[in-house]
Amino acid sequence: MSGQTVRVEVTGEIALVIIDNPPVNALNRAFVNELAIACGQVADDPDIRAVVFTAEGDRAFSAGADISGLPSAPPTPEQLRANLAGECAAFDSVANLPQPTIAAIFGHTLGGGLELSVACDFRVAATTLSAGLPEAKLGYFPASGSLVRLAHIIGHTAAKRLAIIGDSIDAEQAQAIGLVDEVVAADAVLDRAVELAREIAAVDATAVRAIKQIINADEARFHAHDVELILDLAAPTADGGAGTDANGS
Repeated sequence: MSGQTVRVEVTGEIALVIIDNPPVNALNRAFVNELAIACGQVADDPDIRAVVFTAEGDRAFSAGADISGLPSAPPTPEQLRANLAGECAAFDSVANLPQPTIAAIFGHTLGGGLELSVACDFRVAATTLSAGLPEAKLGYFPASGSLVRLAHIIGHTAAKRLAIIGDSIDAEQAQAIGLVDEVVAADAVLDRAVELAREIAAVDATAVRAIKQIINADEARFHAHDVELILDLAAPTADGGAGTDANGS
């Protein structure tokens, strides 16, 4: 599969899902749609045993929303709710893949870019990583369904600090709080992620999928509530209200 911003490359038992939207792999409506399609194709392929999410270039895994693509007129509450639901569903399609997933992240990994990585099971980071959720500084909040996942990964206090203060952290700080599992040189991040994918692919597939499903079950229960809360809080009422997330839909 090859779209405007996402393509899938399969080699043996490993699939690469690649963001390709230069110069900083910004996320837009095409990306949301193509991500969901790509995940559907990967999920339906029984020969794929592990999935690596990565991006083209060396500047950014993804710097977040493609602000240039935002409409000039604000969306209606109904449009906003539909857009947010689509974003949450696309990121859920990553988290719900039956195969284990690894994000190979580097450079600017911000907003929706970080949310995408949090939807993966593992994160391998380059030393160039600059990760953050800057939405609150812009008057928004992360609304692609990542906040509960983030709290499960790094704990409630660290998740609140990252999302509320909005400062970016480097690879060493990200590893210290448990946001990333490994830190490697920039030119080795994809190779290490693929190596980890091959280690996973060597384990019994039935056991691996069962383990992932069981561990994710509790998170999924709380995440469903999280998404409904996001839709209620982020979609403005007819007489005003909070804005959407900085992923810009």
